[in-house]
Amino acid sequence: MVATAGTDTHGNQDYARRPGFNHIYVETFSEQGLLQALRAGHLYLSVGPQVTLTAQGGHGAPVMMGDLFTGDVASLHLTWRDCPAATQMRIIVDGKPFLEWTAEAAGEREWTLIAEQVHWCVVEVRDAAGEMLAITNPIFLRSPHA
Repeated sequence: MVATAGTDTHGNQDYARRPGFNHIYVETFSEQGLLQALRAGHLYLSVGPQVTLTAQGGHGAPVMMGDLFTGDVASLHLTWRDCPAATQMRIIVDGKPFLEWTAEAAGEREWTLIAEQVHWCVVEVRDAAGEMLAITNPIFLRSPHA
């Protein structure tokens, strides 16, 4: 299941409510490429901030949101930009807060997860009042020994 944003916007006044948009990472800019990326979950939802979440480990190729990381230890990398003052970043692992911090307008952070101990990871971007500004689709993790 892939998280997507949707809105029913008909005029400028509707944009004052900051509708969410899908930011999709496509390999080829075509209808086929767009649908393939959407099905794979290679997207995040946002009202403005831009985020990228990837994972890599061992000798495997890097994976992104929507993908399955298979390995022992995943090194996850997050970049963000265009965030308002006092943005709250939250890394959620298996439905529970894992890391939280107040972020600058732009930045990056890395952390590791042991695939044998966790199943998925997402990133939430919230404003100072706690309103959701962006959320990634998960990166799924599986140990090759499981």
